Amino acid sequence: RNEDTPDNLTENDQENITNVDSTRADEFQIKCYEFVNGLGSNVAMIFELTIYALIAASIAVGIIQTVDGQEDTFHQLEWIAVLIFTFEYVLRFIGSPADPEFSCKNNLNIFCSPQLRYLFSFYSIVDLLAILPF
Repeated sequence: RNEDTPDNLTENDQENITNVDSTRADEFQIKCYEFVNGLGSNVAMIFELTIYALIAASIAVGIIQTVDGQEDTFHQLEWIAVLIFTFEYVLRFIGSPADPEFSCKNNLNIFCSPQLRYLFSFYSIVDLLAILPF
């Protein structure tokens, strides 16, 4: 157990922190990975929960905007959500070398790049398609 981690983390969160691929990631990349995954601090957990709430709010706004006369309703919320989603996307890209899912640890290919593996992952493409139209 790392003494820098809060006591209120679940066992699964503590396991995720110890599974971070630190062989190819620097400290900043590890912190970015932990932050966007709600690990390591209460602020990170709040950020992750905020992302979930913004996803739900964005879906609700999209539904409301399909009603005639409501096309511009909550337009500001949409822009704020897109800015936050873009920030999250950039942090996930930066933190991808620390993410075990995109690790090249067991890959002997010298051209393996966690950032490229992240960019071409399903969820990265979905996120990109959600923020690019803006």
